[in-house]
Order: sequence, then structure tokens, then C-alpha cells
Amino acid sequence: RSTDVVLRLAQQRYAVVLHGAGRREAEVVRATLSHALTDRYELPDGTMTLDLAIGVGTYLDRRDSAGDLVAIAEAQLPRR
Repeated sequence: RSTDVVLRLAQQRYAVVLHGAGRREAEVVRATLSHALTDRYELPDGTMTLDLAIGVGTYLDRRDSAGDLVAIAEAQLPRR
């Protein structure tokens, strides 16, 4: 969608902002990204796979700030 934005938060951390989307739409995007990005990639020097973890936070969670949304999404990620 033209209103969606991908932001780089840190070296290996990104956020996808889905303006006007609710939890259901966010879960569909989570599943789509997970399916699309957790494939094997053939490179000249060998095969690469991505380790991907995605959390979801929405303003429907009644949070007031972007930091709150990031905290909600991060709480869903597996601990390493």
C-alpha cells in the first residue's frame, strides 16, 4: 500500500508502519513477510537462510507513543 512505510530501527531491526491497519491486517503482513523472507537464498559462495522474528503492535492496543508500539511488538519476540 502506498501509505505503508519500512523503517530501520537498528542494525538488524526494522519496523513496518501500516497506517490505518488493525491487528488482523498486521497479522496478515506478518505471515506474508515471514513466508517471503525465511527462504533459502543461493549465493555464489553458498546458501544463506534468514532468521526472522516478527512482533505486532497496534494503536488498538491503546498505547500512546511509537515507543509503546515497539515495546508491544518486542514483547512477542522469542528471547535469545
